[in-house]
Amino acid sequence: MKVSEVMSRDAEFIDGEATVADAAVMMGELEVGALPVGTAERLQGIVTDRDILYRVVAKGLDSAAVRIREV
Repeated sequence: MKVSEVMSRDAEFIDGEATVADAAVMMGELEVGALPVGTAERLQGIVTDRDILYRVVAKGLDSAAVRIREV
């Protein structure tokens, strides 16, 4: 099996100003565990479900108030 057979060329990006709740919903809809942050022209980073779990949920923070750029 080749990587090109299982990867998608059409990545969905999330803006750094979006909330963590928005990212979690988007991850669920896309059935992925990570999202690139920024745009195809300007990648700012990546946020993972693990980031959300340990940096937001485990700390008892409000996912609707925390911005992706803060994670």
